[in-house]
Amino acid sequence: MMRSIALIPIAVVAGVPVLMRPSSAFAGIGAAATVLCMAGVFLRWRPLVTAGASLALMLFTLALFGARSSLVSAIVLGVSLALALDVSEFARRFHGTVVTMPAWSRQARHWVATALLGVVTTAALASLATRVKVSGPPALFPILAAVGALAALAGIAGAVRSARLGTVSAETEEHSDPSSQAKEGESW
Repeated sequence: MMRSIALIPIAVVAGVPVLMRPSSAFAGIGAAATVLCMAGVFLRWRPLVTAGASLALMLFTLALFGARSSLVSAIVLGVSLALALDVSEFARRFHGTVVTMPAWSRQARHWVATALLGVVTTAALASLATRVKVSGPPALFPILAAVGALAALAGIAGAVRSARLGTVSAETEEHSDPSSQAKEGESW
């Protein structure tokens, strides 16, 4: 049942770009993104879910090429991406366990809060973006986009690095010998 819940945001993630540009090419790429995400959910392998979500995000980018951007479609895609990754991780982590009703309700509240926070934050940032005007030479916009992409990559690299360091220190702490830390005359 947990894995089937993950299919709802995955279908939305792949469907948004296809609804924006209904063509067989977009439908095929959207189907490939859905299959990748579903394979990741059913095999409990996070890289496949991430690859499918990334493919859907690239498809959304292609759908925006030469068209007016839609705030609603961006919000729906962003919230669905976050939920697809979160729900698939929940299904992976708790595979084969019995999840109690209070745990389900807490998790459902977390997913609803994530969705609402995403919608409110995106709408607020979009309203602020309409008030900001950037002007300059035509070469400025690709440079700003590249700086933003580099900042996003640096943030991802920092998050991955801190997650790895946190895992290593937790493992080291778990396997350390408590008697080696005690001073003479002290007992645990």
